[in-house]
Amino acid sequence: MRKLILITLVLFVAGSLYAGAGSTSANFLRIGTGAKAAGMGEAQVAISDNVDSVYWNPAGLALVKNTEVSLMHLMYWQGINYEYAAVALPMKKIGTFGVSVSYLDSGLIDRTTENAGGSDYTAAGSFTYRAFSGAISYGNKFVIEKMPMNLGASIKIVGDRLDGEFQFGAGLDLGVTSEIIKNGFIGVAFDNIGITFAKSTLLPMQLKVGGGYLLNALGKDHLVVIAADGVLPFDSTLKLNAGIEYSFQKMFFLRVGYKVNYALENLTAGAGFRLTMDRTQYELNYSYTPGLEDIGTSHRISLLVRLGLSKPGDLPEQQDLEEKVNKEPEPIDDVKDDKKNNSLGQYKYSTPKKK
Repeated sequence: MRKLILITLVLFVAGSLYAGAGSTSANFLRIGTGAKAAGMGEAQVAISDNVDSVYWNPAGLALVKNTEVSLMHLMYWQGINYEYAAVALPMKKIGTFGVSVSYLDSGLIDRTTENAGGSDYTAAGSFTYRAFSGAISYGNKFVIEKMPMNLGASIKIVGDRLDGEFQFGAGLDLGVTSEIIKNGFIGVAFDNIGITFAKSTLLPMQLKVGGGYLLNALGKDHLVVIAADGVLPFDSTLKLNAGIEYSFQKMFFLRVGYKVNYALENLTAGAGFRLTMDRTQYELNYSYTPGLEDIGTSHRISLLVRLGLSKPGDLPEQQDLEEKVNKEPEPIDDVKDDKKNNSLGQYKYSTPKKK
């Protein structure tokens, strides 16, 4: 009950910041990162547990055990390209730091002018739109009145250039996640709290609330992850994201998702493959999103690399999932080496033990 009260308080405080209405800028910040997340309909706020948490919910960085590197290339609608890279660096007894950068390039866009009668358009050259963002993030495990909570924050700078006009801004992301029942997780994130400086327009702020649940009813080699998010943008209506991931032997992954109240997309799908070589693990993911209104399709390809595994074939310092999902959580009295014991990380989680 105390966990639910704390989550409700976070929601109230974040929601109170939504006073007023208006337009937003730097809307490229709404473009999701990582093919894994995209394949699950971008339902990630409660279950994000790797370096890509720098985008989805910085609280998820608390679950990163080893250095991780993420790279993504997005072939977006109408020839738009989007690049993303991130690094997560866990530091013992301090927390996990993350750094991320992203860059969007529209390519040449035809400029047209409407004729006097309004029935036709005339070509008038071309223009481009380019945008970038960079962020420094932090996540760590905390215990508030014996309740384990993952908390995180990101500070970001953003800029874009449209047809020769440049604007620059800064923003903040905040997030929290927690396991409220065995194998059941909840997360809250408040994104893009900030403005652009020249025009004093708001960044695309949004409040996200989500949940996730882990299932292994099919046997120890099979895992199903179910997740759903509610997304409330500052300048739009409530949106819903939902997704499912199935994995076999922690090596092969299939994903499907659906997005509600989005203008240009709804159905998503994806797949992934994980390979461990020596003490390094590679995870290659792909996602496919058909666009609505004949705008084409988008394809994401991403690579996640985990460095310094404890031994070949194992995720570092983590229990097997099948052991975790069949074991009841123990009462929490204190936290000892959270990095070792608390991890949704790669969908494994065990609560801290008593000293």
